[in-house]
Amino acid sequence: MTSNDITNNTIDDFSLQHSLSTTPVPATEPIDAAVLARLRSHFDARESTLFNDLIALFISELTRRLSAIRTATARADAKGMAAAAHVLRGSSMLVGALTMAELCLGIELAARSADAIAQVQAVLPLLDDEAARVRQALIAVYAEGEE
Repeated sequence: MTSNDITNNTIDDFSLQHSLSTTPVPATEPIDAAVLARLRSHFDARESTLFNDLIALFISELTRRLSAIRTATARADAKGMAAAAHVLRGSSMLVGALTMAELCLGIELAARSADAIAQVQAVLPLLDDEAARVRQALIAVYAEGEE
């Protein structure tokens, strides 16, 4: 068994049991402060506007990323669903939106299943709710950086 097999099996076991549960997402902060602080630490005082630009870019792209997942789902395009969710998962992890990243991972994995459309449609409302929480939290982070 290769490390790739172990990773795939672990992800598969985790995903459908946890990420695509129809129960509400646990109440956590929409942004992990430690992840965001680590990201911010990569920018010195002269580059602080770059940090804010990165946050603004995430906020502005969020609607488009969610739309790409919805469009692929409406077209029954499993590869498109997985690809769009993967992009959003990566950027979500970068800014500390870990619950949203987890939901995106669930979509990526569900796209491999026989009933991909139904599974993804079940999680989309949760993703939309979490995206709204993340957007509001990052707007506040952006506003702090503008002061």
